[in-house]
Amino acid sequence: MLPCGAAYAIDNNSNTSDAVVSVKGGKIVSPRNFAIRMFANSTKHKNVVNVSGGVIEGIRAIWLQLPGASGEEKLAEMKISGGTLRSIDEEYNLAIYSYTFGDSFGKTKITITGGIFEGDVAFTGGSRKTPTETVVVSGGYFRGRYGVYSYGLMEPFITGGTFASNPSDYVDSKTHQVNVKDGEYVVNAK
Repeated sequence: MLPCGAAYAIDNNSNTSDAVVSVKGGKIVSPRNFAIRMFANSTKHKNVVNVSGGVIEGIRAIWLQLPGASGEEKLAEMKISGGTLRSIDEEYNLAIYSYTFGDSFGKTKITITGGIFEGDVAFTGGSRKTPTETVVVSGGYFRGRYGVYSYGLMEPFITGGTFASNPSDYVDSKTHQVNVKDGEYVVNAK
């Protein structure tokens, strides 16, 4: 199933003012495209998505997009503490995907403390791989085929959570451990 045009259930555009979306419950569904697009297009105005409950479902549940190619540091922040983010795309299966056309992820912050991710969570897509986003994953249930990963080189950023695939590449083995429990990978402090 391919996206059709540029139709999003929520298009969070920070071009002219702060754009803040908070999802606390309910269901946001986009059966033919991305449910929430974070169009982080400003160095002055915040682009923020907070999810603490509800269901977000689409080809991508959330697409964080830095649309410019100038290398500017666009402001973007995503905080997820609950809810279910579900991809219905069988090919790529990305619940969250961050992408840049060439702008910098230098001022992009992503914090995941909880939630259920039915699909992979992929960072640093696009043409600029440095700097990567600032990412902290301290909780959540990641059911994707590949789990959580980055197309860029990231320092370890996972300190907690339960994963269907091994997240060890993004866990600091000096301070945290990955244990297998009931066929899933659980990250805890040592």
